[in-house]
Amino acid sequence: LSTVISMDRLRRSTSYSHIQNH
Repeated sequence: LSTVISMDRLRRSTSYSHIQNH
């Protein structure tokens, strides 16, 4: 479960960063 949460959090962070960068 921890791995899934970590992955989801990382993916969300990357998505947010990508949108902000754009």
